[in-house]
Amino acid sequence: KPKEAESIFGILKTLRKIERIFGKVHVNFGEPVFLDDLLKQHNAENVYIEKNDDPVPPAVSEAVNSSANAILENINRAVVINPVSLLSIILLATPKHTLDEEICIKQLEAYRNLASNFPYDQRTEVTPLSGKEIIAYGLKLKLIKRVQHALGDIIAIEDNQAVLLTYFRNNILHAFVLPSLIASLVEHNGKISLADLSNVIYTLYPFLKAELFLKWKSSELKEQIEQYADALVQSNLIQ
Repeated sequence: KPKEAESIFGILKTLRKIERIFGKVHVNFGEPVFLDDLLKQHNAENVYIEKNDDPVPPAVSEAVNSSANAILENINRAVVINPVSLLSIILLATPKHTLDEEICIKQLEAYRNLASNFPYDQRTEVTPLSGKEIIAYGLKLKLIKRVQHALGDIIAIEDNQAVLLTYFRNNILHAFVLPSLIASLVEHNGKISLADLSNVIYTLYPFLKAELFLKWKSSELKEQIEQYADALVQSNLIQ
């Protein structure tokens, strides 16, 4: 079947299909990337490529890679942190994809508050729903289930939904990777100086940036580390 031309009507039709499965749909637009500017940055604006098997000129290759990274970083800036993605990132991190309901509520609100008070980017959108409302939302969509227990109800991912929810988790991983890394290092070491914490993150950051298309330059990391560390302390997640 030949590829159909994309249109605004096609997008709306797709959104309606998604809404029937995952509830309310939120569309966010990232900052555009202008190809002319990128070509000029890499001195590739006047390069013409013939249809042959010759290697692509380095300037063009650099421009292509740069534009790809810029597009993905800008998509990540416009991340939408919705109820389904929050449920996914929390429940998929548990050994059996289950969690005590009260603990789940607290974790949902901790993630939501962190994302709201210290958003990944000014284009980031975060659900206003409370932890209880997020669970009710997931139950309504039959993505999770409540298992009654004498010591307290358990929230679990519905059968055969874990793989699907992985997609939603992966969409927001980049928004939480830095504060999560800070919290993990503190937990692992028990006590760690801000200088040592920063050194570890600086070492790992090039790999994280390449894998998750993070927006920060290395020169911007110091401020971000300090802000997230303060935010985690204020939230009583670390001391």
